This record gives sequence, structure tokens and C-alpha cells, in this order.
Amino acid sequence: MAGSVSLGIAEDYGEPFLSRLMRVIDSSFPGIELNVTCAMSVRLQKLLESRKLDLAIVTLPNQKERSTLLSRPKLVWVSSRDYVVDRRKPWPMAFYSEGCAFRAAAEAALKREGHAYREVLTTGSGEAIKSAVSSGTAITVMAEGIVPYGFSVLQKEAGLPELPESCIQLVEREDGLSKAAQQVKVSIMKLLGVSADHPAAYQA
Repeated sequence: MAGSVSLGIAEDYGEPFLSRLMRVIDSSFPGIELNVTCAMSVRLQKLLESRKLDLAIVTLPNQKERSTLLSRPKLVWVSSRDYVVDRRKPWPMAFYSEGCAFRAAAEAALKREGHAYREVLTTGSGEAIKSAVSSGTAITVMAEGIVPYGFSVLQKEAGLPELPESCIQLVEREDGLSKAAQQVKVSIMKLLGVSADHPAAYQA
């Protein structure tokens, strides 16, 4: 098995998963040259459409065509453990830039229920968001299950609105996959515990 494979991974999803995948490909399929791009999901989707990526793990509100559903985690509000809720002030938010599905869901929920908020940080960097949150001066939105160690999920009692589920999916380029890309897809699904005949692996 040999060939070059271009894989996109959403910035908010890459950290806990990417190192495992790269080790598996390097040790089990040394002939596959894996090239990884980490970016926001909306940008990765555009790169797929322009055929600059073979595969991409993205988080979007709805499932795309030619995709395998990996999970539907609930979105949650996240803060540092020492963050103090002060309802007298607007909620201090650290968001990804425009086009982020998490940002869109958060803004819609806040506006729907009339919550005042201010953006203390807008960035394309996941590390910058984590730094702002860990400082105790901002909160953000993440997918349940991939909240970093040391952070806390704000419970309903904090007063923030409920957030919807997200849709983590593995999307393929429209003109099909090479054998090497198919092998990378299989490896991703195995690492995530998703089998080809599992209901979560429905092909849209």
C-alpha cells in the first residue's frame, strides 16, 4: 500500500486523535505519505470541494454527502475550574472566527434567550482559545467528550442556554478515494471504534 493522502482535521478535534493516527499509519503502512491540514471545519470543507484534500474530519451542524457520521456529541459551555460566574456582566466569550459551527450555535442560543455577551477573543487558533479560557477570564464552546483536562463544563445552574448537538463526520472528496486514502479512512474508523456496518457509519 503506497501513495500520498491529504487529510484535514478540524482544529478542535485534532489534538486528542492526530498523534494516534499518525503512529498507526507510520508503523502499519510506511508506504503511505500522510499530509495533514488542521483548520476550521468550514475551510476544510472548501478544500475538499476544490480537491485539495482527500478526506476531512469536520464538525458541522448537519451531515454532508459522501460522509461517515462518527458521533453526535452535545455542545457544552466550557470554563476554567476557577472561573467565577458574574451574571451582572455580559458573558465573556472566546470564539473561533466567523464560519465556525460552534460559534454559530453559541451565538444563536445566546441571542434567542436574550443573554448579553462580549467577545474577549476571536481567533483561528485553538491554543489561543484554551489560553484565554485557562486564564479564568473567558468561556467557550466545545464538543462534549473532548474537553481538555483542567477545564470544566458549566452546568445548567450557571444560567447559560442549552446548546444543540454537533455532527462530527469523516467527509470524502467527490471524485472518489485512492486505495491509500481508503486505507487511511479504515484506520480512522478503527481508531474511533466505528465499523462500516454500524448505524453511525451511514453514508449520506
